[in-house]
This record gives sequence, C-alpha cells and structure tokens, in this order.
Amino acid sequence: MKFIVSAGGTGGHIMPAISIALELRKRGHEILFIGNKASMEEKIVAKNELEFEAINVQKLYRKFTLKHILFPFKLLNSITRVKKVFNRFHPDAYIGCGGFVSGPSGFVARGWKVPYFLQEQNSYPGLTTRALEAQARRIFIGQRDAKKHLKNNNIIYSGNPLNKSLVDSKRIADLRDYHFDEDKRTIFLIGGSQGSQFLNYMMNIILDRLLEKYNVIWQLGTKNLEEFKKEHQAKEGLFMFGFSYDIDALYNRADIAICRAGAITIAELEAKKIPAILIPLPTAAENHQYKNAVEQTSKNIAITLEQNNLDYNTLITEIDKLSNQYEQYVSNFGQCVHVDAVDTIVDSILESLKKE
Repeated sequence: MKFIVSAGGTGGHIMPAISIALELRKRGHEILFIGNKASMEEKIVAKNELEFEAINVQKLYRKFTLKHILFPFKLLNSITRVKKVFNRFHPDAYIGCGGFVSGPSGFVARGWKVPYFLQEQNSYPGLTTRALEAQARRIFIGQRDAKKHLKNNNIIYSGNPLNKSLVDSKRIADLRDYHFDEDKRTIFLIGGSQGSQFLNYMMNIILDRLLEKYNVIWQLGTKNLEEFKKEHQAKEGLFMFGFSYDIDALYNRADIAICRAGAITIAELEAKKIPAILIPLPTAAENHQYKNAVEQTSKNIAITLEQNNLDYNTLITEIDKLSNQYEQYVSNFGQCVHVDAVDTIVDSILESLKKE
C-alpha cells in the first residue's frame, strides 16, 4: 500500500513519524513524507532515504506578531500543494504525527475521505491533533492522560515510537579517561540537540557541589559548549559534549537524568528505566511539557520542578532526594509500552485497512 506520512517542527514529532515510516517500508509499503522545506524533517528524511515533498507552512504563533498576516496565505498555498501530491501519489492512507506541518496533509486527507491515523506524543494533545481528531480512523497516544482531552472513541494507548537501535543497545560509554568514580551515581543533564541555556547555567552554578558526590555527564548543545568547556573540562568525574549520536551508550551509563519534559526524551528515559528531575520548558505550547512531567511524577518515576520557582539549592536537594530513594524510584518502572510502540501502531493501521 501507499502511505503519506507528515510531521514537523520539532524532533518530538518528527522522530516518531520516521520510526513509523521506516517500519512500514520494512514491511514492503511505499512511503512519501511531507514536511516543510529546508527543515529538520527534510534533513532527517533524506538521511533515511525516504521520498520527500516540501511545503511552506507557518506555525500559528501564540503571541501577536506581524507574521500572523502570512499564516492564512501559506496555509492555503500548502493545502493546494498537498492536493497535487495526493492526486499524484494516490495514498491508501495518511498518518499524521503532529506539529503544524502535518495540518495541511491532514485537512486534505479528511476532505478527500482518505483514511487517516494520528499519533499524539504528549499528555495534552496539540492543536493539529485536536483539529483533526473527529474523523481519524484511530488515534495512537503516547501518554495515558491525552485520552482525557480527546473525544474520538478509537484511541489506542500505544506509547511513543522510539528508535529500536537505541532501545535494544547494551553499549555503555567508556568514560575512564574522565576519571569517573564507579562508586558514585552518574547524573546525566540532557539539554537536547540545541541545548538548554537555563539548564546549562543552573549546572554551571551547582557543578562543583555535584562532583563531590556524583559523576556528571553534561550535554550542553553547541551554543554553550565552548563557553563552559574552558572553565570545567579539566575536572575529574565530568564528561561534557555538545551533541552525540552515541546517546544510547550514554543512557546506559547514567543513573539519574536532569532534563526538560519533551515526550520522546521521557519515553527514552522510561525505556532505559532512568529516574529523572524534569524541568518543563515554560514556553512550550499550551504548557504541554508541564503536563507531560506531571504524568511522570504521578507514576513515581520522576520529580517535577517548575523553572519559574527553581533555585539551585532546591535543585540540589531534589537530586539528593532522588539519589537517596534511587532503588525505590527504579522499582516503580513497569513494562515500557514505548519499546513496542512502532509495532503496535503499524500492526493496528494495517489491520484497520485490511478490513475494507
């Protein structure tokens, strides 16, 4: 069969879409990916050798900006472009994994009565998912709390699709050259590919105190790397880097994570059974990261701290609390639904389409 897949804006939307697309291709189906031109998704799709069609759609900014003037024109232009793609490709189904980029394809699929499926990563569904949910054949949710905000009766708690090589990896980063103490727990600060300036500056303040009791893996992103590396790189028990494709080996070396509350990072931590201090990005759309974090805290596998109320003494106190109760937090991890999410989603989509 032929499938059009679309997602964009952030890696949290793109990577699940890529995972689903690759699994469908592995099973012999034809895939076309629709995303924004000159975007993150275009680069990732090219790396995975999937067919790509570019559109030019603009996000709907939450604050007033003159860019809003362009929004309806770019949306209509993108819908027109997508119609031509659908007409040429003749998809059997459409799969949308969120982000504003997936909106035009979803609207065309709905209008042309092409069966469509949605995958929602966050505890609070995004605007595109909410706009398209009514006629979706099935909606696959990555967090249980998402169901509270959707009216569609065909909702499946699938978990969020993850890179299988990361999940299955048993590699452990060899950090002996950085004088890691095997008797200490290892903290992994994850800032994302671009890094988190807030988390980096917070770590800069507390680093020396942490190194008295912990090893530290510090992922800064490229922007702040040189700024902090000069000051700290000679310290024992510390490994600093900008971005690494060996994230699996670093996860397998970590005991505790400090990070934002993006859906895919959370899913990866669950798969690796790493308790976390979650500091949600306060500017995330509709505060969805906070809702993601709260759901993890309710499972007793994470601690949520709000950035606007956070000081470095509180952060250290909560890190120590998590470390002191480490075994208890680890024992709260059950079977990870995210590990099998790709197969669950693809099996369900194909089963649904075969009924026709």
